[in-house]
Amino acid sequence: MIKTFRNMKHFNSASRHIAVKILLRRFLDWCREKQIRMAQSLQVAFERLSPWAKNASIILFLLVCMATFTNIIASSIKIRSPVDTQVYLIKLPRSLIRDKIRNELPVYILNTPDEQRIAKFRMYMDSLPHSNSGKIIRDSILKARPGLMDSISKLENLFHSTIKNK
Repeated sequence: MIKTFRNMKHFNSASRHIAVKILLRRFLDWCREKQIRMAQSLQVAFERLSPWAKNASIILFLLVCMATFTNIIASSIKIRSPVDTQVYLIKLPRSLIRDKIRNELPVYILNTPDEQRIAKFRMYMDSLPHSNSGKIIRDSILKARPGLMDSISKLENLFHSTIKNK
């Protein structure tokens, strides 16, 4: 079976599909054979038991099943406490933190559509880490474009320096 997998790179897609079907069929037949052997061995072992042991094992099995079902039903019926709410701290965007360190308030008027687009993108990227799916999206963006946030910072600084010079 392993040889077939190693040689599959030489197959075209149709023959590879057929080979995979054959391998899966063989594996399923092997599993079915093991299952039949296990069932037969358990049947033989159960037939060897005395009548008292058979009855005791059946009663024990039924008690375990009833306890499990009762536990499931009781846990679904019991009153649960209200959903705990989690409080998250509001994280400021890095650009605002940088401006606070300089003791400057970021009062900028966005003149051009490019400045507005950059500001919206910065707000979008800064809002992503607040959720698990957002973290994944942010990481994939930054992995594909490693210097993206640095470039945005440089562009913002360029726009802000032109505003200050005017």
